[in-house]
Amino acid sequence: MLLLKKLVHTFLIGVLMASVSKPALAQEIFSKGFELGAGSRAIAMGGAYTSISDDYLASWWNPAGLAQIGRFEVFGSLDRLTRESKIDLLTNASGFSDINSEDEQNYTNVNSMGLVLPFTTGKGRLVMSIGLNRIKSFDSNFHFKSVDEKKDDLVNLDWSAIGRESLDALIIASALDISPNASIGLALNFWKDGSDLESGFRKVFRDDNSDVVRKAGSQDIDISGMNFKLGALFRMGRVLQIGATVATPITFKVKESLTVSAETFPDSLSTVSFEHKIRSPWTITTGASIHLLNFVFSGDLEFSDWSQIRYKTDPPFERGSMAEANQLIAENYGPEYKIEIGQVDFTIPKPRVRLGAEFTIPQTGLSFRGGYFNDPAIVKDAHSDEDKEFYSGGLGFQFDNHVKLDLTFVHGSWSNFDSVELESGEFVDYVEEIKANKLFVSLAIRY
Repeated sequence: MLLLKKLVHTFLIGVLMASVSKPALAQEIFSKGFELGAGSRAIAMGGAYTSISDDYLASWWNPAGLAQIGRFEVFGSLDRLTRESKIDLLTNASGFSDINSEDEQNYTNVNSMGLVLPFTTGKGRLVMSIGLNRIKSFDSNFHFKSVDEKKDDLVNLDWSAIGRESLDALIIASALDISPNASIGLALNFWKDGSDLESGFRKVFRDDNSDVVRKAGSQDIDISGMNFKLGALFRMGRVLQIGATVATPITFKVKESLTVSAETFPDSLSTVSFEHKIRSPWTITTGASIHLLNFVFSGDLEFSDWSQIRYKTDPPFERGSMAEANQLIAENYGPEYKIEIGQVDFTIPKPRVRLGAEFTIPQTGLSFRGGYFNDPAIVKDAHSDEDKEFYSGGLGFQFDNHVKLDLTFVHGSWSNFDSVELESGEFVDYVEEIKANKLFVSLAIRY
């Protein structure tokens, strides 16, 4: 069985162009895909929402912000993703010609839906919420076609893969005013879902167009876990608000099923399933916002020490034991800044940076928003192009005291550098250039 697992994994590595040099599952959950968060207004402001959080979205960004809501709220949001992928070969590519490596796929999903229930207490306001939120997208695609001229017979090669699904959180949250200008909140996050990756590999004889090899593979990942997020929000007059959250580690239980079929071998169908556990690091977020007349300016810093990712069981059929895998993660993950204060040196994790702004036209209920989000690669010494950068813009329409509609557009780009092993045994380095365009539509109704 162990040999079968290794053979299946080797095939998927080659066909899916997966990583051959990094801990696979740590990369799959924490590095692959992209995490924008929930809700149209928050994302339009780059996710710099920790110190604002005055609607249902507070349940994710800062549960303490729920205490600002005085009415029952129903919230829903949809998103539409267009993902563009282009692969460029970097080394050992002399044998390839007629390369076509561009692909585009579209995905439509429910981003958020939830309820907010406020209650009045003797000392202030108690607010509770429940909802489901699509936090991280694993939607992916690539298509690589070329001619291999190194063989005696010229052969057309065709790789393709489409990945779907996400990491979702069912969030139950509550918040309480502890003073006229301070609130605290707690969210319980139940994490679920995973990703489905379908791939194909095909070799075709150029002379008579007959198939030489045809293979297909699929990888189903099911993820579950639970954690807490504690939040605080401080209102300093009408101008300045400060927010902070602390999220506990999540121990993800990961179930994987890998299936491979090859038409060149009769009845060649192999399926293997396995489970393991991996824990995320603590996450600390701080943010501040300035409210001047009809303007809001906000900024957030989010810190996670990715070198603290830990397998809680032996990893799946590679990297040896749990201890060996964790040592490898500690050595290769967790980019950081070094700060020197006097004779003392400090290191802090490289943070996610979020910036946002909003302007509301008086007496119209119309708001304009913009934002920026930088999500650095979690591997040490990563190429700068692997950092994910997002620019966002949006509109808000407050129709009356009850109905609000928000529209947001986000553009992001980054690169993935990797290698793939060919049948000849040689490795080809490649870079996948990714562009993601995402449209969000949110509707909130308050009574």
